[in-house]
Amino acid sequence: MSDARLLCFDMHGMRADAQMGQSREEATKDRYTVTTYGEHEAILAEIEGESAPEKIRTCIEAYGRVREVEDELETVRDEYENELDTVRERYEERLTEKDREIDRLKNEKRTILAQREENKELVEYVEQEKSLQERRIERQDAPIWKRMKWWITGR
Repeated sequence: MSDARLLCFDMHGMRADAQMGQSREEATKDRYTVTTYGEHEAILAEIEGESAPEKIRTCIEAYGRVREVEDELETVRDEYENELDTVRERYEERLTEKDREIDRLKNEKRTILAQREENKELVEYVEQEKSLQERRIERQDAPIWKRMKWWITGR
């Protein structure tokens, strides 16, 4: 940091020497010492002004504007974050609704499959009963010799 340059000035652009009627402390109370480096020199060279104190005052004033812009930026960022939170909540609600609908449809499908299986079992039972009923009727209507034959052969 050998390229550092020390600037001393008062905020009013006056010399910091004691003026008539002022104590040394009063004369130096607004005095600032600033150390600048190479990269600062280029920035100070770009700023309009006659003296280093004027250029530094311009930087200080610009800092105030920078703070205002930072505050505006933070406000805008907060607004966008709030909007993002709102959108996120809306999508989470929609996702929850879709999950509920999926669960409902799965339950409905399960119920339909269970009913189908039950109906299939009922159809099989009815067909068996129908077959047994037909055999009973056939046995009742069959002559005695046929019934004996079936009794012996196991039908």
